[in-house]
Amino acid sequence: MEYLCDELQKVGMRVRDRKESEADLLINIPPGSSKSTIVSQMFPVWCWVIDDTIKLITASYSKSLSIRDAVKSRDIIRSDLFRLYFPDMLIKEDSDSKAMYETRNAGKRMATSVGGGIVGEHAHILIGDDMLNPKKEPTERQLNTANDFVDYLRTTRRINSKISVFILVMQRLHELDPAGHLLNKKDIRLKHICLPARLSPNVKPIELRDKYLGGLLDPVRLDEKDLADKLVGLGSYGFAGQYGQDPAPSGGGIIKKDWFLKISMDQLRTKAKQAEERLVWKFTIDGAYTSDPNNAQTAILCYAMLGNNMYIRKVLGVWEEMPDFIKTCYRFVTSNGYNNNSSIYVEPKATGLPIVHTMKRETDLNMIIDKAPTQDKISRTRAAAPFIESGRVYLITDEPDWIESFVMQC
Repeated sequence: MEYLCDELQKVGMRVRDRKESEADLLINIPPGSSKSTIVSQMFPVWCWVIDDTIKLITASYSKSLSIRDAVKSRDIIRSDLFRLYFPDMLIKEDSDSKAMYETRNAGKRMATSVGGGIVGEHAHILIGDDMLNPKKEPTERQLNTANDFVDYLRTTRRINSKISVFILVMQRLHELDPAGHLLNKKDIRLKHICLPARLSPNVKPIELRDKYLGGLLDPVRLDEKDLADKLVGLGSYGFAGQYGQDPAPSGGGIIKKDWFLKISMDQLRTKAKQAEERLVWKFTIDGAYTSDPNNAQTAILCYAMLGNNMYIRKVLGVWEEMPDFIKTCYRFVTSNGYNNNSSIYVEPKATGLPIVHTMKRETDLNMIIDKAPTQDKISRTRAAAPFIESGRVYLITDEPDWIESFVMQC
């Protein structure tokens, strides 16, 4: 905390003296490390203590979060203790809203959010605090929107291109998140402070490695037990980003081979009998419906849920046109436990609708058009990864020919 405050104070002092900025500031630090308290709530107030003509723009992924921090800063200014020490630092009565307020010496604090309007406003200090929602896996569209807003804020909202400073503070969520977006730029001056929860080569600057106690950034709030709990809750991918500040590449490694467990059908039936539950086999289809092997396969997967675990009985991938696949689908489901309680879910893209209508008309199978996905494939995979990693997905080994291919595709 002392180090972060010292670095922020250097920024504030250079702005106060209207000296040329040395670099923009990127801070990567785990959640629960008081980053918003320090950067978005107390630092802006401290800037006004040394120079209440400074103008600031603060932004987050949501307007309510930005306003929350602005209000907490204003609460500090209004507190009795602050008034005792800094009686001359006052907010203008006619410019005092939650999202924007000014000092009597023309200092200004404006709170906005990703995609929010700040046309015509400029600032000496621009702060981005969590430009993506850390509780949700970012979609490609959300990444692009956040990165575009960071570029807009950083390049067009400065009062003076030489003096103004952009500060971004966040935990890593994706290799192409706003932090990664800035780190990939070769034409900007950027000081990177990176503080993972555990001591690692990612710590920057390297002299901060000596500050870790027992290999931990914060042995009180982020001790080994707490970090182990976070790993279970987030999965290894989410944990690597938010607490290790090292999001793994999207091209591979999201799902590990040894996460899948194996079970025989007899063992599964014994489990079901002991739990006094009935196995109901369900099916899901992701269709390309083409015979061209240069395109994706049409895939059909058979699974059942028992308790909170998923049991995959068989997966089939084929290159077939619609009429042939309808026959294949019927053979597949009827040979893999389909009964009147079963359902067949089909992805709701244009190619999937004809097979639903045709099979409803020509068979007695329970065909259901599934809900449309709201995230890209990588985001959905990452969202599913903790479920798989926690040992909740079993592959049934009675007919094992499909298993290796399926696991490698995953």
